[in-house]
Amino acid sequence: MSKEVIYIDVKDDVTSIIDKINKTEQKIVALVPPKQIGVLQSAVNLQLLAHTAKQTKKIMVIITNQEALIRLASVAKIPVAKSLTSKPSMPEIPALKVDGDDDIIDGAQLSVGELADMSKKSSAISSDVAEVTSPTNKLSPAKIKVPNYDKFRKKLFIGGVTLLMFSGFLIWAVIFAPRAEITILTNTKGVNVAPSVSLVDQADQAKFENNSLYAQTQKSTHKRSVEFMATGEKELKTHATGEMTVLRRSGSSPKLLPAGTIFTSNSGLRFKSIADVTVPGATYDENNNPTPGRAKVRVQALEVGDKYNIPAQAYSVQTSSNSITATGGAMSGGSQRIIKVITQQDYDKAKQELLKDSHDSAVKELRNKFDSSMLIINESLTTKEGEIATTAKVDEEAKDGKAKLEQEVAYQISAVARKSLEEYLGQIALKDNQSDKVKFKAYTAGLDQVVFSDYVSKDGRSSMRISAQVQIGPDIDADSVKDKSAGRSLGDIRAEYTAIDGVKDVEIRFSPFWVKTVPTNKEKISVLIKN
Repeated sequence: MSKEVIYIDVKDDVTSIIDKINKTEQKIVALVPPKQIGVLQSAVNLQLLAHTAKQTKKIMVIITNQEALIRLASVAKIPVAKSLTSKPSMPEIPALKVDGDDDIIDGAQLSVGELADMSKKSSAISSDVAEVTSPTNKLSPAKIKVPNYDKFRKKLFIGGVTLLMFSGFLIWAVIFAPRAEITILTNTKGVNVAPSVSLVDQADQAKFENNSLYAQTQKSTHKRSVEFMATGEKELKTHATGEMTVLRRSGSSPKLLPAGTIFTSNSGLRFKSIADVTVPGATYDENNNPTPGRAKVRVQALEVGDKYNIPAQAYSVQTSSNSITATGGAMSGGSQRIIKVITQQDYDKAKQELLKDSHDSAVKELRNKFDSSMLIINESLTTKEGEIATTAKVDEEAKDGKAKLEQEVAYQISAVARKSLEEYLGQIALKDNQSDKVKFKAYTAGLDQVVFSDYVSKDGRSSMRISAQVQIGPDIDADSVKDKSAGRSLGDIRAEYTAIDGVKDVEIRFSPFWVKTVPTNKEKISVLIKN
């Protein structure tokens, strides 16, 4: 089975070694340290390397015959080999040693029974603890010192927890925390463009090659009104009017009543017919009982005034025939009073106030129908005013002395998509500004300063001229920068990209502060290209 041999330099840090392990495609990785152990002299670093090998499912072997490194490798459970050709093996963990007398119990202070019990306990763990003997290797009961295992276990536990926490922090600091923000500063130049375009109302009809853009149109209507007081006065004289039912109670021949026939109420109020009416003759049954003929006719009071507004009642008819009678319905409409009427001056003044009503609020409401992705063409705004309607015409009575003018106004305005416009202007700018050495792209189209002019709308078709300054510069792909920068230093990245024509400088902000190389995980790399 082939293996990857990684020769470690004294200056290498643990992150660079981890990157090399991650990048290799070989199943077995052999680490060859320098004569000076360097980065591998840390137990924590070895734990990180072992963790990386486990995560990447690789077998890692350390090539060394240095006793100190072998002991550290045994703790990290990393196999070692004396050479690249020798068979690796897992080194044995060295026996624990008692550091001093703090954890030792003086056997002289113990009874024989206690000493015996202690010796039994001691024998159970004698493989993990060194014996304490005299120079002659003869045990003296009075001088035997027995380890205090409770205190030893506490120290071992605290040390283990501390080591675990520190290891966790280092794993986070080396693997998860590192981030890099790469900023590539480019030199750009402004290109002035002023194409004439046509605007279409269907997105699929817009073609850059035909200089046509899709324009979205919004419409709204606004009703404005003004109420005013009537200042004119006029005496209103009206005749009460109503309807009469005329009856011919006898005589079979019809009877003509000419217009102006007088009808008189029981109270003496007189009305006249305003049209001719022919009353049919009566009809008779077999017993010669008559059924009166009937006809209706409109009548009007002979005089003005509200006294002629009377309820339904019987009337006598001024005619030569006694067979004619009448019944009138309720009479109404008679009056004689002073009323308020609209003068021409009233109307003109109210109209002037109506037209003062600003379009600003209506136009603002219309503009708000577009979201931020659209760029409004102010020159496309159209306003269509409808006819002015009034509740009372000049010289007519104003109800309660008041009248109102109303007018409906239609608004329309268009907008183009910012993204589409920027793309179109970028293509126009790049058309005659390309280089054989460097591929350029449009960075900004200056939409905040773009100018629309010569707007024309006729027969459902619109056109205009667009003036803008487009900033162009070297085409650098952010994803490509991530791929090329992973695991590299600032110097290497700056050297590569500043060699490109149009790249001014490269800045990299590492975090946290101890990170010196770009992470290998591209999700932890952000790229910003600025001009």
